[in-house]
Amino acid sequence: MTPEMRDELLFDEILWLPGARAEHAVVASVLELATGPQGVLYIETLLEEVLADEKLRRSLVQEVMELEPGYEEDRAALARELLEMEPARLVTALIAGQPEDTPHSLAEFLEDRTLYRPQPIPNLLFMRDPSAVVGQRALISSMRLQARRREPLLLRYVYHYHPHFATADGHDTTWWDPFAVHRESYPDAHIEGGDVLVLNEHALLIGCSERTDHQGIDALARSLLHVGSPISTVYVALLPARRAQMHLDTVFTFISPEECVLYSPLLRGYGNDGVRMVEMTLARDGVRVREHTTFLPDLLERREGMHLHTIECGGPDRLSQDREQWTDAANFVALAPGVVIGYERNEATFETLRHQAGYEIVSIEECTVDAERKKLFLADGQRITETELAARVGIGTDKKVAIKVGGQELSRARGGPRCMTMPLVRDEL
Repeated sequence: MTPEMRDELLFDEILWLPGARAEHAVVASVLELATGPQGVLYIETLLEEVLADEKLRRSLVQEVMELEPGYEEDRAALARELLEMEPARLVTALIAGQPEDTPHSLAEFLEDRTLYRPQPIPNLLFMRDPSAVVGQRALISSMRLQARRREPLLLRYVYHYHPHFATADGHDTTWWDPFAVHRESYPDAHIEGGDVLVLNEHALLIGCSERTDHQGIDALARSLLHVGSPISTVYVALLPARRAQMHLDTVFTFISPEECVLYSPLLRGYGNDGVRMVEMTLARDGVRVREHTTFLPDLLERREGMHLHTIECGGPDRLSQDREQWTDAANFVALAPGVVIGYERNEATFETLRHQAGYEIVSIEECTVDAERKKLFLADGQRITETELAARVGIGTDKKVAIKVGGQELSRARGGPRCMTMPLVRDEL
């Protein structure tokens, strides 16, 4: 990541890599409190296992060559170079990029910067966006921006070809796959997982945003109807197309079945903003659409019976609301109902969780491994074991706990803990 590549790769700032890695490791270790040590999966590991198959290596490399521009003059040579790599090195090249010293044009020479073929895709850090799980299947995203279009392709190979995701009945693992039959049918349809929230087994909430367009939502609705999914209703939040609120989950997330965190200045309609709500009904005779003027949580209560306590991102102060929404204060991920992870820098939001919703606040500053390979956490200034932390968090009990993790580096990338995680399986409530 350099200043010259920052905008192209969609980052607002250059990350300090050791700090970002340490913060990410804490998030992953906290997730293991709910999933166990085998429950957190990494895309690079899964993809390496898939690409042990030579036929799949050839197929994926060919699709990468076709997907991205700029390889016209040396596509065959680059493909050969990639195919000569061992699976682990190939995965690194497909995610972190492959540095190249030789310019292939005068324009590249005059740019005077490190060249990559293929380009790195650092936004894969945000696993929520290239896919979304809906019930027993996933939808594979169709990313709006070129810098992210390889991400769902890599995830598609994992879903379709890794034995971990094989279905017992042999049925497809996806509801929507833009790299299959839909690519030619919907060339301008874009939908990203950060805009998709599952309300229940019959209803979705989707943001029509900077990254997800109406063509993508229409295409997904028709696909869900065509393949006989259980989804019968799609609620659409019509968000402004701006980077600050690029996905729905940057302004609205659930932290329990009865609670949500939201960014009021947008969703309640202060000033000239406000979010229009549309309901799409998926029926045998097609899709029917109607608009609602109701505040989003009120609409979900009236239409879906969800009685939501709303918690203000940034608390009651407008200045704090604006500042903390920018650093992902509305982007919580729930380990269990009422056990959530957020960035520690969003202090006003955590204080609101404490005083208005009865949450205990636990700050995880560091995670290390001792000589016996056991994890130790620095929690609220004290060294405690994983067992002690699990008891304090109390997953499976009635405790309400908001876990602070460091996000000084990760928040620079414009994504929070929900963005970084993509749950594959959830227990029914």
